[in-house]
Amino acid sequence: PKLNAALAAQARTLEHVVFANCTHEPAVALAERLLKVVPPGLTRVFYSDNGSTAVEVAMKLAMQYWLNRGAPQRTRFIALHHAYHGDTVAAMSASDESIFTKPFTPMLFDVVRAHSPYCFRCPLGLELTTCGIACLDGATAGPHTLASLLAEHADTVAAVIVEPMLQGAAGMIIWPKEFLAGVRRLCDRAGTLMIAD
Repeated sequence: PKLNAALAAQARTLEHVVFANCTHEPAVALAERLLKVVPPGLTRVFYSDNGSTAVEVAMKLAMQYWLNRGAPQRTRFIALHHAYHGDTVAAMSASDESIFTKPFTPMLFDVVRAHSPYCFRCPLGLELTTCGIACLDGATAGPHTLASLLAEHADTVAAVIVEPMLQGAAGMIIWPKEFLAGVRRLCDRAGTLMIAD
């Protein structure tokens, strides 16, 4: 009843607005409240109606950012093995191949894959207590560390996209906190964007 009353009251004021060069008071009020609780430096809010669309928009924003900055060649995305980002075309492209994405392979674009911090089944056969998060930037970890991929594709990467701290659809792969901090550090060092899905 409380939600129905709120919906009815809102419909009497303003029933629907498409955010195309337009906004309204409740959207502004919510954005202002959100900006008070997000980390410093985040100053914009973009509303989306679901996770897949949010990922799609974030990937488009990354490409538009580089286009606006005079670097139109920066169209490549780096995602992690075992990733799942959604069911729209760009989100499926960033997701690792699965039975859900396979039928749509002709529609998907190439994404470079980096090691994920799958400590239970470490891709490098290491132990978390002594590995130093080698899957992220270890010199002996091979060509699929994020550090090596960022170096190899430095001039073409639009963004690195990750599911921070937990890859749920991959079987609940819980990250060590050092991995996410390392992704941020490597993106900053490489001068590229990071999308946190």
